[in-house]
Amino acid sequence: MNQAKNLAENIRNKEQIRENLSLLRQALRGKDRGEEKEEELRACLRPENLLLWERCLSAEDPKARKNAALLLGDLAECSEKWCRSFGEDAQSEATCSGTSSWRGEAVRALWEAYGREETLFVRPAYLKALKGFPAGELLECSGELRRRLAELDNNGTEAAETELDGAETGEAGEEAGKKTDTAKREPSGAGEHAKHLRQEKRALEELLEKVSPEDGRNIPSVSREALKGEYRLLLTADGAVAEKLAERVAHLAKRVKVTARGVMVITDRLSRVLELPLYQEAWFVARLRKGVRADREHLAEAVASSELSVILERFYPRERPFTFHLRLLGAEAERRRGDFLRKLADGIEAASGGRLRNCRGACHAQLILLEKQDQSFGLFVKITGMKDERFSYLRYRQPTSMAPVAAASMVALCEPYLKRDAQIIDPFCGVGTLLIERNRLVPAGHMYGTDIYGEAVLQGRENAALAGAQIYFVNRDFFDFTSDYLFDEIIGEFPRFSPGERAKAEDFYRKFFAAGKEILKLGGRMFLLSGEEGEIRKHLRLNRELRLLRQIPFRKTEKIYILEKPAI
Repeated sequence: MNQAKNLAENIRNKEQIRENLSLLRQALRGKDRGEEKEEELRACLRPENLLLWERCLSAEDPKARKNAALLLGDLAECSEKWCRSFGEDAQSEATCSGTSSWRGEAVRALWEAYGREETLFVRPAYLKALKGFPAGELLECSGELRRRLAELDNNGTEAAETELDGAETGEAGEEAGKKTDTAKREPSGAGEHAKHLRQEKRALEELLEKVSPEDGRNIPSVSREALKGEYRLLLTADGAVAEKLAERVAHLAKRVKVTARGVMVITDRLSRVLELPLYQEAWFVARLRKGVRADREHLAEAVASSELSVILERFYPRERPFTFHLRLLGAEAERRRGDFLRKLADGIEAASGGRLRNCRGACHAQLILLEKQDQSFGLFVKITGMKDERFSYLRYRQPTSMAPVAAASMVALCEPYLKRDAQIIDPFCGVGTLLIERNRLVPAGHMYGTDIYGEAVLQGRENAALAGAQIYFVNRDFFDFTSDYLFDEIIGEFPRFSPGERAKAEDFYRKFFAAGKEILKLGGRMFLLSGEEGEIRKHLRLNRELRLLRQIPFRKTEKIYILEKPAI
């Protein structure tokens, strides 16, 4: 008799039901995947045992009900996974064919148990269990799932508690399983109530995301009217790009200050500021209430009492509650994510009185907590309903495509060296982003792009058409490219090479410099984004007809190298 049979027999005899259900879960979720594990699964799926697990959903002990629900979820999840990995022998085939027949009945049993469950800490377990079943088995539940989530979202914790009047707090101990209203009278009990309801809400969101992934939250777009008035914001950018961004934004702002994270701005011309191409993200500053310290201990209260709600109301005037995700930044903060973030999110919900709700999926805002040297935090808000249309021409992208902000930043840093109406080629053009941004900043003459990837070339043509840029895309290796005339500029982002690809990198740079200097006019320039400083300098020594005008730090490990082929 295997372990599953022994444990099932103990449960049938009502011996330590909670503990034996837990041991069954451990047996099923072990790492082994051999014949012994399949035997455990088949034992659990025997009709008499399936009925036993479902009967355990009505056990007197709430933790036994919880374990029974989670066991059914494990069975659904593991059986599907194992059926894909087992061989096609007769026993395995029988196991897998029997798996699908019980799912509908198990879903029904879990759903009914969820509906009648009065112990708050048990309710999320039914939802987690249902998540283990295929989405097709859960479609009939989707309407009720949405209804329950709407109640938790729109009516808040108090309404949910009213519906579940008399529900148990789920505290462990000999009083577990007995109805009590103590939680409604004592602050600690009220806190437990709210915590369990938040856990249920998150489980609902995860389950709905699986059942109806396209049926996410509808976050309204921010209206142009909301952009009027004065705002404080941080435009994130790095190093030299931040300095260039500060120059660009100066005439649109009342105050500009370059910081370690970017450019701090006070402006009443927000719509114009948001059109600038050089920032990564726009974070609105949520100032803290006077006298409130945003240290780790008091952070939830500091966030809830800050300007956050005022900012959100300006952008979403008819929305309640406001949903959010948390982002924690800073060296120390990065090291203590996990539990700290979860507890902080719960604390913000509680301190806001239901105005702010942490959620999965689409949300109204990202709350960015930036840790300072004194271990206090600054609070910033990224509004997710604010559409970024700066690069609307970019209909197509490839995984290796240059990010449009990076392309715009590179050409901005090179601007003093760019020539109007220049003949330009990008030897590794991809979908054309760098050429398009080069032309947007300083109008070019003829532009060519070569790339060996045919799909990228086709997509680049469409992107260029949307941007109103005339670019001749050529599906060819640059090293085999020939032209009847020479170019004023060669501009490109070079591929990255791993430490084990030194020979490949050396060959690449040798070929590039040999081909590049041949098609560059006298007085022409190269603008090369590369992380291989050694290769660049080596080939400058080997190609005396080229000289280095400037190198500009860009991103963490790369630089922009501006080279010139001087006129004789």
